[in-house]
Amino acid sequence: MSMHYLTGNVSIDQSYFVGNETNGKDIAPAKTFDGGAIYVFDGRDGATFTISNSTFANNVAYDDGGAIMFQGTGNPGFTTSISNSTFYENKAYGQDGAGYSGGAIQYFKNGGSSRMINDIQGSTFIGNQSGNEASTMEQRGGAIGLSGAGLFATASVSRNNSLFLGNRVYDGNGTLNHLSNYKDISNSQTTQEGTENIINVDKGVEPTAIFEEILGIGGGNLVSNHTNITKRC
Repeated sequence: MSMHYLTGNVSIDQSYFVGNETNGKDIAPAKTFDGGAIYVFDGRDGATFTISNSTFANNVAYDDGGAIMFQGTGNPGFTTSISNSTFYENKAYGQDGAGYSGGAIQYFKNGGSSRMINDIQGSTFIGNQSGNEASTMEQRGGAIGLSGAGLFATASVSRNNSLFLGNRVYDGNGTLNHLSNYKDISNSQTTQEGTENIINVDKGVEPTAIFEEILGIGGGNLVSNHTNITKRC
């Protein structure tokens, strides 16, 4: 799905985007191929894009935004909202040489005076990837990349009540960087708005917990009650 100069309102609900892929394979890295499933170029004039109750899995972009690329421009500009959605194993290879590819989503603010409002609520980002073995620049934003063109033009996103787990970034030598602080979001926490109830399981550390344990699908065991408090009637 590709939209250029969007000025209207788009709403997607209860949808499944799986296995979509941009052009870009075996094409010169200078080419830009963004948004494996959805690409919006220059949303403007108050345009809105809303996604709810949807899943994006195994989508690939050879440049930015493995599942989604949102670019906003102008004032009034572009507002995006994502809620109750899952992003699983999407990949952005960043072939154009920038380091903020966004394995699941890239938000790109086109110009410092542009107005772009982005919000993520109650969503899950698992196993998304920025870069690959061919990377020549340190990658940031295994799940979400924030970028822009012009002074003070970096996009921002408000994200609440969401889970980030097992997202990956590659170094400039084509190896996974397990210790990166940017496996989930490309920019530092000081540039982010809305960080309530965010679960970052393995940010900046070697991953030690397995998915089954964290997601509660590996079974369980009963244990004795260890409290010393008793109630008397």
